[in-house]
Amino acid sequence: SAGLSMFEASMAPSAPPAPTMVCSSSMNRMTSGFSRISAMICLSRSSNWPRYFVPATIIARSSRDNERLRFGYRTYSGSAGERHVEPHHVVPLGRRWYLVAWDLDRNDWRTFRLDRITEPRSTGRRFDPRTLPAADAATYVTRSIASIPTTHHVELVVEAPLQTVRGVLGPWGTATTEGPDTTRIEMDVDDLSWPVMFLAAINAKVHHTEPPELRTLLQQLAEHFRATA
Repeated sequence: SAGLSMFEASMAPSAPPAPTMVCSSSMNRMTSGFSRISAMICLSRSSNWPRYFVPATIIARSSRDNERLRFGYRTYSGSAGERHVEPHHVVPLGRRWYLVAWDLDRNDWRTFRLDRITEPRSTGRRFDPRTLPAADAATYVTRSIASIPTTHHVELVVEAPLQTVRGVLGPWGTATTEGPDTTRIEMDVDDLSWPVMFLAAINAKVHHTEPPELRTLLQQLAEHFRATA
């Protein structure tokens, strides 16, 4: 579709995704060569589809055409307000999509999650693109979200070799050898679905799980799947 074409045109090369079974069953890193089909799959299977696909096409059009954009935005802390920006690129990262833009009111670069953007509208006013303070938009997003406080510190010990774990985990945690046949994983996340999907993808026996909230979630999921089997 025309909307998807504009969306793809605005996308920066993606950074490696967080562990996910949504867009890649093998949890390999995303590359810059998003096809039309894979981009649609990633969006359509997102928990936010179709709620933010239409806003995304508006944002993509403004990014492509170098037109200033206004929208409502809710920060991770819950505060809401109006933003006036010069959109630079849309970046896919894990299950989420981010807009990199120059914030005209704050006179600085900002990263915005697309699912927190409401009522985006182009002002029709063109701008000359600014130089991003990073090698590319994906790098800037990765660096930006790393500074956001996380909610959960996760520790896992799985029965799998270190290299296998690292191949699935990627850059979204640390993996170290725990024993002859086990590997320790640590990751800081704001959503416990990340370690759940990692465990589903690694498909290995789990010897240790922290925090308790993660153990509870895994037990609930196990009961759910047993009931539906």
